[in-house]
Amino acid sequence: MQGGGHEQGHKNKLSAKKKHTKMDTTTEYSACIFDCVVNSVDLIEIICQYLPVVSVARLALTSKTISDATQQLHGLRREVDAAKQLVELYGFSPDHLYLFLEYYKINQPDMLRGSEDADVNDAEGRLTLTWEAQLSHWRNRVDWYHEHSDSSQELVQWVQRWNAQCSDASRPRALVALPGETIACTVDHLNRQTRNTAIIQMQIAIDSYQVVEGNRGEISQICHGSSSGVRQFDLIAPDRPGLYMIWHNAGAHYSFQQAAAEQWPDYIEALKDWRSVNFVAWLRVDPCVTPRAASDSVSLQNVL
Repeated sequence: MQGGGHEQGHKNKLSAKKKHTKMDTTTEYSACIFDCVVNSVDLIEIICQYLPVVSVARLALTSKTISDATQQLHGLRREVDAAKQLVELYGFSPDHLYLFLEYYKINQPDMLRGSEDADVNDAEGRLTLTWEAQLSHWRNRVDWYHEHSDSSQELVQWVQRWNAQCSDASRPRALVALPGETIACTVDHLNRQTRNTAIIQMQIAIDSYQVVEGNRGEISQICHGSSSGVRQFDLIAPDRPGLYMIWHNAGAHYSFQQAAAEQWPDYIEALKDWRSVNFVAWLRVDPCVTPRAASDSVSLQNVL
């Protein structure tokens, strides 16, 4: 019996080794970058300390020449630079990539691709888990906003500034709240469309949680016109602990209620195209949250 148990345990260890995927490597590199951004530690000083030995060995095995290893190091350097830009310019949390990975692994795991999966067909719409990819996506959105915010007749909806108050709002775009807690939100917004006379709503919510029941921010409603300025509203955190997303959406109905009931999208389906998701902030619901003071509001429209 003991011999059989030992053999089975050996098989389990081998199985566990096989399950070490490229996604795990992505998480390890993200940890290294997180430390660089948060603690301003030089990348070269910490790379061998922070990454597990197995990752360093993997890096060595895949780097057949010094040139290859140097290129990979430069790649990490670019990741750090991209992370710093998103954190410093737009208030992204330094662990945004962790949260992004966690959220998608729960809600849309098939849409993920590792940073090493260069052979994945982009046409499939899957997401690259790198800071560079996130920066490129956000830069494109900000550029589009500035190009269209003044003169275009097309619909332009944008949260220009964002602030929230809850148990832990020390990171404005990665909040932590108690189950059922009231989150006091403040946004500076733009909602404009002059191409036709459609009635357009701008609303903010947590995933699709109780949107129809009223758990949403009614930002503005326009008809062939423009709305801008500061709006304040409350959101109620879900009762169930976990990671959620605060985002805004456009409706085209006669009222806020009708837009919420008939057009507010299911967030699971919306996640199939991250480019169309109007991300505002992450929300962690945690019954053991440690209270921390709120930070200042963050801008979502700085030009890179």
